[in-house]
Amino acid sequence: MKKNNIALTALTALAVAGCGGDKDRVSFDTPTFNARNLHYTYPLDDQNQVAPRAIVALQFSHTVSATADNFVFQDADGADVAFTLESVADGRGVVLTPVDALSPATDYTVVMNGVTVLGETTTFKDGELNFTTRAALEGPLDTQQTAASFEVESIFPDDDQFESMDFSSFRLRTTKPIDASTAVYGDTVSLMSNGELVPAQLLVGRTAITVDPLEDMTPGQTYELGVNGVLSQSGETIAGFTHSTVPQDTTSPTTGERAVLVTNAPPADDSLGCLDEGVITSELTGQPINCVPVIGTLLQDKTVSKQSGDVYAELAFTPNFPDVTPLRVKKGGILTGDALEVFIGGEVPVGFDSGEVTVQIISDATGYLFPNPNAESDDAPKQLRLMMDVATSTSDARANGAFTQNLMHLELVGTGLIEDGQLNTDAITVVEPRVLGVENSYGVLSFRMESYLDQENAPVQPIDSVNPIVPVLNGDNGPELSWQPGNVADRMEPGEPIVIHFSEALEPQSINAGTSLMLSKGGVAEPFSWELSGNALVITPDSPVEYGVEYVVTTTPEITDLAGNPVIPVSDAFSLPERIGGNAAPMVLTSYPGFPCAADKEHWEIEAGNHGFCQGGSTDDDRNPVPHLPADRAIRVNFSQDIAAESVVFENTDACNVGSFRVEKVALDPSTGRPLRY
Repeated sequence: MKKNNIALTALTALAVAGCGGDKDRVSFDTPTFNARNLHYTYPLDDQNQVAPRAIVALQFSHTVSATADNFVFQDADGADVAFTLESVADGRGVVLTPVDALSPATDYTVVMNGVTVLGETTTFKDGELNFTTRAALEGPLDTQQTAASFEVESIFPDDDQFESMDFSSFRLRTTKPIDASTAVYGDTVSLMSNGELVPAQLLVGRTAITVDPLEDMTPGQTYELGVNGVLSQSGETIAGFTHSTVPQDTTSPTTGERAVLVTNAPPADDSLGCLDEGVITSELTGQPINCVPVIGTLLQDKTVSKQSGDVYAELAFTPNFPDVTPLRVKKGGILTGDALEVFIGGEVPVGFDSGEVTVQIISDATGYLFPNPNAESDDAPKQLRLMMDVATSTSDARANGAFTQNLMHLELVGTGLIEDGQLNTDAITVVEPRVLGVENSYGVLSFRMESYLDQENAPVQPIDSVNPIVPVLNGDNGPELSWQPGNVADRMEPGEPIVIHFSEALEPQSINAGTSLMLSKGGVAEPFSWELSGNALVITPDSPVEYGVEYVVTTTPEITDLAGNPVIPVSDAFSLPERIGGNAAPMVLTSYPGFPCAADKEHWEIEAGNHGFCQGGSTDDDRNPVPHLPADRAIRVNFSQDIAAESVVFENTDACNVGSFRVEKVALDPSTGRPLRY
């Protein structure tokens, strides 16, 4: 109750300031110098790591009359980007949606020409909106990087525009994908103060690093964040990086506390689905609020989860931060949503859905309400920038393997405005989940939060007292726990990991190999590494699992969820079938694109779309078609056994039949019409 009273007082101060009240109060308005009419942009000007499937959303103070002819959208080389334009929010906003995905690691510019508001021409503050897309997630290595060297390219907060606070978490981005096994807290990544290592949680993603101190930092004390010795996925050592900071005190000088503002992320509609007409839509995008669309081939391009729940945001003491107000949402916060439909190949329903979809914050989310960079106007809303790491999971264990994962460094860019005594925030981000481990999906999230008017009687944050469990599902051989290989160890291949799906996200600090988590082979401890991916605990033995030997994986109650509740322990055994006979050569099990066999090239008719048939077959067999591969899509070959890396030799030569692995281009001989390889 006490903290809600503080929040109520803070919100009242903001509301009065927002209405142009007493000049002695802290104002959340931006002083008026030369009033501008553009209130919001997504992306922010000079924003980096923007998803290639992002939209460009603009919000104005009043209705505008604009068409596509009023905008120039180009890349760094001056090539035009084809886009569609949609008017939203009763004409006060426009959304530019690129027809095709933007190129990775590319600079883009948007320019307005002739857009008027109430007869006055408006434009971006410096004349143009600039942003840079993230690197590619797959394909050629040179597209998976934002620079030729491997280094830290950004940090948030940066102590420039946004200063570090006592409750800050540090989020770093690297120019190339990270070998996560080399990022070790206290070794290659560290946060030091007074010569001692600060206890902290380390999360590592593809190019993302989060260092989240377990306790609030001491204001006024110097801290140094360092990254040294981390390797890229291609084996490069990162350039040494250090960042010194002195965090500021966010608490009230009289109470030593912070205001806790209780906000609600409402559903688009209680009775309607996200795709139905009549749902509540975002003024920034025109799309349903708090609906997470997951667009991808495997999900029919139209799977959407309607999210909702309460968010408990801590605000820094506003009188000490009148211009830029820091805020934090502690880890453990949960939003829940509707089920996702699951299809085979994006067409055939599997007969069940995902069950309730949960989004859980796995490290402290931190951000800032800051002056509007576009509009120097009393009526312009504050801007919001919030960074968070989340774990997604589903309540149906059968679908969890397809969806559960960590999504790191989600960057919400939005607005915050006091309306009738209520702080309303709208924000945009792009989520890019990986489905079934094989496809990168995407969706533009129109996120909305509304503070409760009566903060004194706002919902109290619920206490999580439920123990994490490994759910039971009905497998082919009867009920079994949700883990792999489970009761189907005969389908497991050497080199594959052991995966245990829990009912909720786990606390990584509670997992210790050899004590709270153990793996044995034939009764003897087996060395392994582990990682968390959403609600899944992924265990990878140092040596591939062997045939005919019993393995046992064991968890103890020392492992907890984010609230400290111990897991219900498990101890499960499995063994691969015993191999009969001598060593067998590895076989190709799957190939993308193509077919898992050697083609009978004598009967090729590439020019006719005929790939021939598998060697050893009959000339009467059906011919395999020549498969198509999207531009820059990776070629993948899956073998029946682990392959010795040193045996995969690619020779950079134009000669054919050189090296153990080759990619050859096939063309037609103009004189004979037959295929040529080069």
